[in-house]
Amino acid sequence: SALLAVPRRSEASVVLNRELGWVYHQQGRLNDARLAIHEALNGAEVHEAPVELRVRLLNSLSRVYLDLRDPDRARELNEQAAVELQRSGGGNGVLLAVTLNNRAEIYRRSGALDAAAETYFEALSHLRRESASHGSLEATTVNNLATLYADTGNFRASLESYRQAVALWKELRGENDPLYAQGLANMATVYTELGRYAEARQCYTQALTVLETTLGEDHVRVGNLLGNYAYLLRKSGEDRQAGRMESRARKILIRH
Repeated sequence: SALLAVPRRSEASVVLNRELGWVYHQQGRLNDARLAIHEALNGAEVHEAPVELRVRLLNSLSRVYLDLRDPDRARELNEQAAVELQRSGGGNGVLLAVTLNNRAEIYRRSGALDAAAETYFEALSHLRRESASHGSLEATTVNNLATLYADTGNFRASLESYRQAVALWKELRGENDPLYAQGLANMATVYTELGRYAEARQCYTQALTVLETTLGEDHVRVGNLLGNYAYLLRKSGEDRQAGRMESRARKILIRH
């Protein structure tokens, strides 16, 4: 479908393009997300938008470039966000945590795992010093830390962190939510690695139902989950069912 980014750089268009960018990113339409957020950022500069908005846009764009497998551009934008924060006095602990969380993810995907872990803990420290609760961001950071533990083969620590993230998402958003479902799917991958196949199957089944209901049966996240679920079925000796899931996953992912 056609890109819907709004080229007019009014203050309203900045907000609209930011929201479009977020939606496109969630849908896996990364180039559309990139263009929409770029347009929002250009508009924010023209209208001298508050530092908070510019920092959020820079971090959002950094994450899109990271998902586009351009870590150098992602790092550059993340550094711009940090500079903006520093110039403003650096007093916003939440925005600092967002910036640190994104930086840690850049480290993780670049293989700098020790630096990633240190930065995730720093982000959590800033969040937990805030007077107000920021549970969704905390859940995201804990989830990312769990993924880091899995990357290093520490599956027990990974499972405990994923459980914490899932509990936070359940409390904040309920069970019929894509983030909650993604957390369950993440737990399932760890259960699979630990040989706890029944628990992995239960998590995958619940996660798949939620993702299909909330995002649609042909969403890229559904395709990714089906591929991981098929891996579990292969390990369980259920090759026929695994083959059907793999076929469906390929049909979804080839469109993305």
